Amino acid sequence: MVAEGITLGSIRFSMGEPVLIGELADANNGQAVDFLREDGFTSYRRSAKPVARMGIEAVTTCLADSAVEPEAIDAVIFSTESFVDFGETNPFTLRDRFLKALASECGIARASVHASWLNECANLPYTLNLAAGLVASSSGRNVLVVVGDRLAYDQPRVMANGAAVMSDGAACALVRRGSGGYALRHVVTQFAPDVFAAEQCGDVQRKTAAMMTALADFASRIEWVTGRRPADYPLILTDNLHSMYLDFIGDGLGISAHQTRQPSKGDAAHLFALDSLLGLTALASSTGLPLGEPIALLNVIPWSYGFIVLEAL
Repeated sequence: MVAEGITLGSIRFSMGEPVLIGELADANNGQAVDFLREDGFTSYRRSAKPVARMGIEAVTTCLADSAVEPEAIDAVIFSTESFVDFGETNPFTLRDRFLKALASECGIARASVHASWLNECANLPYTLNLAAGLVASSSGRNVLVVVGDRLAYDQPRVMANGAAVMSDGAACALVRRGSGGYALRHVVTQFAPDVFAAEQCGDVQRKTAAMMTALADFASRIEWVTGRRPADYPLILTDNLHSMYLDFIGDGLGISAHQTRQPSKGDAAHLFALDSLLGLTALASSTGLPLGEPIALLNVIPWSYGFIVLEAL
């Protein structure tokens, strides 16, 4: 649940350059690339910039769009899974680069700084939960949420399970009390320890069964928190993943394919925790979004789930 009057706005990005996924095809993964292309994947994003640099670029453009002065930012939450950053393997290097640039380049000198990284591609809802909590508790009037990831050069771009091609990018959004952007109505999260344990021991059958149970529990939690079943939401933006994988998720949550959209799938492939923000922006710029209608963002990894409910203002 989120307190009344909290908004999400000024969403801005720093993205890698588009690259056709066909360039990834080789003797080992050519069939997988063809499989993804048939499902609608066309390009992915690749960046030579460190993830901290992309994050700072997104912060700069977000501040410029919001007209909020840097000294009025009370908190910054940085969410990433990319601790191998531009050849560095020490996570403190990533931390120091980001913190130094916040003050020296962005002028953010009085904000408290937090990190959120335990939920992989589902990091966004957990990060927004923290941001909304800070605003609701009056611990911060203006909170910046920064989400960014970049794949190391020696890591394969095609996911091991064949669900997507991985991309590089960062996003920044402003969470506060106010008008404009999107009303942040609900953020629902759930961790599934049984699924995590099964994945850790490599028991696929146990993991699949545990995941279906956990997703059904999550569907019930969504209804309890938001007052609607997942099936009652007319528009659900999902991560940019293969439709077969999403069909499995949909079965567990009781939602159908006609409810889900992936507006940035062909252009940007899978961007860790950025997908739904990018998809939301792409959809709003192409069609506009009806006022007062709920928009759900669904972020799911096997053992951690998030459901964000917004309304366009």
